[in-house]
Amino acid sequence: MNVLLSHLHWDHIQGLPFFAPLLHEETKVHVVAPKQDDCDLKEAMRRAITPPIFPVELNALAATITYQPVTNETLKIDGFDITSRAVPHVGLTLGFRVQWQDKVVTYIPDHQQPLNGAVEFTDGALELMRDADLLIHDAQYLPEEFPRRSNWGHCTTEFAVQGARRSNVKHLALFHHDPGRTDDSLDRIHDALDAETGKSMRLSTAREGLTLEI
Repeated sequence: MNVLLSHLHWDHIQGLPFFAPLLHEETKVHVVAPKQDDCDLKEAMRRAITPPIFPVELNALAATITYQPVTNETLKIDGFDITSRAVPHVGLTLGFRVQWQDKVVTYIPDHQQPLNGAVEFTDGALELMRDADLLIHDAQYLPEEFPRRSNWGHCTTEFAVQGARRSNVKHLALFHHDPGRTDDSLDRIHDALDAETGKSMRLSTAREGLTLEI
């Protein structure tokens, strides 16, 4: 089993110790995540999953866990071609492009929009998004909310849509919703963006349990 982690902020790793397969000795998990400046990747994970933050230490979990620190690299894992590229956020953060045969899924969950609100993208982000069948992308703010939180490491729904359009993405899944959103507000945001994009691109609002076919 392979796990791709874009970065090690709590909201992206806190579910790992509750992941049921990690409780079984026969489970083997390979974690691919950003290189750390001050320690190796295993030590960084150990610091996050340890008392008193969590009741047991990481090495108490029964599964065998291996770690692969990466930055801007191209990997071959279990038949999948995986491209990792640094994307703007708070601290080293990766986006991933996963290709199997002719199908591509791109994952950019946290993406800092330029502080002035410009719709500009790094070469690495554009490389990851190009011609993706499915793009799972940060969409935390509405344009009018961005000025108050411009340095929080995220982007607007408009930024996500424009990146997908520019990159010829077939299906955009909006992700990393602002915690204050209600289901009704997300439905309204989706409907407004869906009407704007028309038939040029499929649009989904990511939610727990959602299954998408490509």
